[in-house]
Amino acid sequence: MRASGGKVIVILIGALLMTASNVLSQKDITEFGHLTLEDGLSNLRVDAIVQDYLGYIWFGTKRGLCRYNGYDFKVFKSNTFDATSLRYHQITSLFEDRDHDLWIGAWAGGLHMYNRDQDNIRRIHFAPGNVIDISQDTEGYIWVGTSSGLHKYDKLKDKPTSYHFWSREGTYEREVLNIIQSEGETFVNISGLGILKYNPEQDDFSTVLLIDECKSHGINDINEVFVYNSQTFWLGTDQGLFRFSPAQDFRLERILDNEHKGIYHSITFIINESYKNIWIGADGLYKYDIIENTFTQYEHDINDE
Repeated sequence: MRASGGKVIVILIGALLMTASNVLSQKDITEFGHLTLEDGLSNLRVDAIVQDYLGYIWFGTKRGLCRYNGYDFKVFKSNTFDATSLRYHQITSLFEDRDHDLWIGAWAGGLHMYNRDQDNIRRIHFAPGNVIDISQDTEGYIWVGTSSGLHKYDKLKDKPTSYHFWSREGTYEREVLNIIQSEGETFVNISGLGILKYNPEQDDFSTVLLIDECKSHGINDINEVFVYNSQTFWLGTDQGLFRFSPAQDFRLERILDNEHKGIYHSITFIINESYKNIWIGADGLYKYDIIENTFTQYEHDINDE
């Protein structure tokens, strides 16, 4: 996901300017706080959020990288004449690895790393173009998904390895939309192709689910992938929320609650808050209670700020 860590905070800000209005259930009341331009946020479009190990919350916006200490913001922007700044100011992905290095992906600006000692930005020499997702596997490799391929980076050797997924006609490269780590395995969601699993011994990829298998459900795009357990994938698609299990009898089915209600709008994110709750972004914000098998929807109420 393009946001990781501090997951309750992710939900809070991901629902920026939204106030809770419990639509599908009256079992709980949830309230949302706001951070706006008046608080120092550089732009209201926030595409990535992470909370680092020191407690700072980082926001990737359309107009710079913002660090929040709970009181005020510091904003990092691009500067053509400063090599320790962002190449471009539109931030699309943030990820803190196990060594507490903060990785920053930019649209049309490539990959960066935050330099804590100097409180500035280090520009990374590989993964140019549009960075979409960043992850780390159990071996310590940093994976970077871009609009023009996938990169596996060995930090210790400063060595990237690139993988490319071409269209059937071979005329363009497919985007890498998601990189998913689950129980020591790496999965990637490739635009227009489907979900693949990385095979480290062969250094190649095998098919898990092709997008062509989803056509019978009217699905054209898989926007987000969440591994619920080692056997089940949750898919946020342009036709709503589905689950897929390679090892079970069912291949692909829509997720429905006890009242046979589901989400039928395009999914933008799926975040696992805890063993009990999963948050989903679609035509509003949804919370799915795994134990109770219920959806709760939250909508903006102009009369409740």
